[in-house]
Amino acid sequence: MTTTVHKTADTIREMNRRNNAFWDARTDPASIEQAKRQMERYSSLQMAREMAAQGDKIMMILKGDDGRYWVGLPVYTERLNAVGYQYIR
Repeated sequence: MTTTVHKTADTIREMNRRNNAFWDARTDPASIEQAKRQMERYSSLQMAREMAAQGDKIMMILKGDDGRYWVGLPVYTERLNAVGYQYIR
């Protein structure tokens, strides 16, 4: 019984370590700067929505720190959302 408990605890610790490494990689400054460079920027929400709808890939809209609307792929918008940028619906 003790061996099973230790294996379970070790498994949980390993899962937590991997999860923390995943989030650290997503939110490190270099990753965030790369995501910012991938964003297309628009001054109006209407234009951002039109551009997001035109593509053949799913595009998401965020409110950028420059007051404009940023449009990009989910892989980049998820990184920015993880550090505080807000999605626009």
